[in-house]
Amino acid sequence: MYLIGMLKPIVWQGPRDIGGTGIFITPTMILRFSGSPGLSILIWMLGGIVQAAYAFCTVEIALMFNKAGGPYFFIYSSFGDIAGFVYMWGFVIFIVGPSWALGSYTASLYTLSVFFTDCQPSDFLVKLVALWLMSEKCLV
Repeated sequence: MYLIGMLKPIVWQGPRDIGGTGIFITPTMILRFSGSPGLSILIWMLGGIVQAAYAFCTVEIALMFNKAGGPYFFIYSSFGDIAGFVYMWGFVIFIVGPSWALGSYTASLYTLSVFFTDCQPSDFLVKLVALWLMSEKCLV
């Protein structure tokens, strides 16, 4: 029983933290607003180039500091205590919170689509299931 309790956070957080939920939402939105599959693929390629540039910048900074710790450690080491503190609070409030909310909302939509095959579930029900998933996430 203890092993199952230890695996629950890994099973819940693993796919969300590695891949995120954007891949389930953005393709249809990009295709809808771009109007053509060719432009949609071009936008995806541009996004991939931007992400690769970000990865190369992160690798460059990581090689300069030669310690693990991610962006918080890099900002803390470069600019001091206050900058590290502000970054961490901003990250928690503006990145982690909305990311959890979007992940729960997306998971709620996909879960309810199994039960509502012919129509859309009500917005209240989607938000209620998303709230339950977020509370479950916070309790883990």
